[in-house]
Amino acid sequence: MEEITTKKGFKVLKVNLQEMHEKLNSPGICMGCNEISFKGYLVSVLNDYMCESCFIEWQKNATYHEEDKGFEERTLEYYKTLLK
Repeated sequence: MEEITTKKGFKVLKVNLQEMHEKLNSPGICMGCNEISFKGYLVSVLNDYMCESCFIEWQKNATYHEEDKGFEERTLEYYKTLLK
């Protein structure tokens, strides 16, 4: 797990499929393309997982909304706790 902040200000966790399976009990299916992704991103503000290509595409049109910050931070901390 690696925590990153995008240029637009989104806080995400870069994770792999093993972490998704073992720590989150998730199949690691991308919300964008509906395919299993061996490496991807947990997007805190969306509370969902994306493969790298869908994440890159999503970022192109995504807009950061300051009013979502509280939800984003709570979700991020929740996932960080589970992934430790």
